[in-house]
Amino acid sequence: MKIETENQLRELYDLPRGRAKDKVFSILDKHAINFISKSPFIVLSTSNKNGKMDASPRGGNPGFVKVLNSQEIVIPDVKVNNRVDSLINIVETGHIGMLFLIPGVDETLRLNGAAFITSDTKYIEMFYLKKYQ
Repeated sequence: MKIETENQLRELYDLPRGRAKDKVFSILDKHAINFISKSPFIVLSTSNKNGKMDASPRGGNPGFVKVLNSQEIVIPDVKVNNRVDSLINIVETGHIGMLFLIPGVDETLRLNGAAFITSDTKYIEMFYLKKYQ
């Protein structure tokens, strides 16, 4: 039987309990911020205005994603293959999903929210070491 409604799914799956139910937050807590600071790899999930989905890998040294505060992060972009599918999707919809991973750790961190693309130097400068500080 093809499952077509949430009610049909709930006949197969109980409601979440315990940690699964309690793991949704509206802000980044200290544990999420710590996880982001240690993650060298994320998968960006976006969709365009027509619902076509895209998942795109991003990586760098641990901490390559910067946490500005409990509700904002900054993800750098590196020109590699000039496929800007995720970036176009963000421009079109303003939505993003992210999966943060740390090799060897059995936990992941998922973030979903609003996003925008910017060329504002205040963000770009966060990712370049200044020669003289």
